[in-house]
Amino acid sequence: MRDWKAYTVANFDFPAPTSEKNIILVGAPNGFGKTSLFEAIVLGLFGRSGLPLVARSPFASDDKERLATSYKNFLEKALHRGAVEADLAPLK
Repeated sequence: MRDWKAYTVANFDFPAPTSEKNIILVGAPNGFGKTSLFEAIVLGLFGRSGLPLVARSPFASDDKERLATSYKNFLEKALHRGAVEADLAPLK
């Protein structure tokens, strides 16, 4: 993950699921990026249609125009400040 919220660069190595261990539990103290990781996974998998699954997102509407605008705004706010300041954000 790169330039997402508090993460400038982060790598996560999750174990492969097995028939006996098919759940990955992510735990950390408050403020360590668990929700940011979840948001990145959801939006990476589902794009703008995953936005209603993000708990902090008030954009649960199915209105396509509103969702498209909300998605762009959400991503702009979620990009790491360093990427925005360096003009690396591809959302213009």
